[in-house]
Amino acid sequence: MPRALKTAAFVVYTLLAVCVVIGIAEYATRAYVSATRGRGREQASILFDRWSAFRISPNFDRTGVHHNAQGFRRDQDVAVEKPANTERIFLIGGSVAYGAESVYPEIAKPVQVGNHETIDYYLEQRLNAARPEKHWEVINAAVSGFTLNEDLARILAVLLHYRPDAVILLDGVNDLSQLIKGGPHYDPYAAAPLGEEFDDLTNPHGARALGFMLSTWLSRNSVMFRILDDRARRRANLHYRQDRDHGPVPAGLRLSDLTAEERERYRIIEDQIDVYRHMVRQIHRILSLDGIEDIFLLQPTLRVSKKALMGPEPRLAEYDRRVAGRVEMYAYENLYPVIAKQLSTDDAGYTFVDLTGVFDGMNVQTFTDYCHLTPAGNQAIAERVFQAIK
Repeated sequence: MPRALKTAAFVVYTLLAVCVVIGIAEYATRAYVSATRGRGREQASILFDRWSAFRISPNFDRTGVHHNAQGFRRDQDVAVEKPANTERIFLIGGSVAYGAESVYPEIAKPVQVGNHETIDYYLEQRLNAARPEKHWEVINAAVSGFTLNEDLARILAVLLHYRPDAVILLDGVNDLSQLIKGGPHYDPYAAAPLGEEFDDLTNPHGARALGFMLSTWLSRNSVMFRILDDRARRRANLHYRQDRDHGPVPAGLRLSDLTAEERERYRIIEDQIDVYRHMVRQIHRILSLDGIEDIFLLQPTLRVSKKALMGPEPRLAEYDRRVAGRVEMYAYENLYPVIAKQLSTDDAGYTFVDLTGVFDGMNVQTFTDYCHLTPAGNQAIAERVFQAIK
C-alpha cells in the first residue's frame, strides 16, 4: 500500500475512533441525565431571536421548570384563539418575572423556583379563586436578561398575536444596570446583549464566527457539551465577580464620597435617567392602540429595600455592595427613587405600581441575591398586583 494511502487510512480510522468515543460519551451523558434528572436531554434554555435578540426555548424541561410549546414558562400550552369568557394577562420582564435562581450561589444555596411558585402562577390562582365568574389566564412570557426595549420587541413580535386583555411589565433593575454600564449617548437597542454573537450567526466572517456557529449547534444538540459549557460559564461568572470585588462599600453613600472620575460617571447616568420613562410611554401607547390594559411594576431590589434582612440576606447585601462598587450603589440609592417618582407622577395614562417597599413588613427571606426572589417574595408581589387589578 502506498505511503500516502496508509496516511490517509490512518487519519480516517483516527477520526472514526474519535467520533465513536465522543458518541459513546454523549450517549452515556444522556443516560446519566435521564437516570438522575428524569430526562434525556439537557437543553439550552435560551435561543437567539430576530426581534428581541434572544428568547426562551420552547418545550424546555428541567426539574421544576417547564416551557410550553409556545415558548412561555407555563405547564399548559396557550391557544392563539382565546377561549370564551377568559381574561388573558401576560407577565413580561426579565429574570425576576421569569423566576430565576440566585446569581450569587457562592454566598447562599440557590433557591429553585418551580413553575408553581412564580408570580404569574400565584396571581392566576388568586384571580380564579376571587373572580370565578371568569376564567383567568396569567401567562409568564418573561425572559431572563430582558429590559424594557426587549419587552416592547416581544410584545410586538409575539404577545399581540394572542390578543391579551392586559400586559403586566416587571422591570427596573436590568434597565438601570444597563444604563450604568452604557456611558454617554446610551442607546438601549444598541446595548442589547448578544449583539456580536448574533452577527456571527447572521453575517459570519472569520474563524471566530465559525467557532461560534459550531458551539451554537453543539449547544442545541449535545447534552455533554451543554453540561460542560454551563459549568464553564458558572466558573467564568464567579471569576468575574471576584475580579470586580471593590471591597466594603458603606450604605448611605454621599456624592462627596465618590472620586472626581466617579462623580462624572454618575452625572452621565443621571442625565439619561429619563430613558426609562420614555420607554414606558412608548409601550403604553402601542398597547393602547389595541385597547390592552397595562400595569408597569418597578421591581424590588435588595439595594434599596428597607425590609428586615433575614437568613442569608445580610451576607448577600454585603457581598452585592462589594461586587457593585460605589458608583453603581450610589446610582441605585439615588436614581431608583427618581424612576419611581417619575412614573408615579406621570399623567400619560398607564398604571404604575412601585414595588420597592413591597417586602418592608415581612420577616422572611424574600431575596436570593440583589434582585431575584424566593417563592415567598413572588407570592407577596402576586398579592400586591392582585390588589391593583381588583
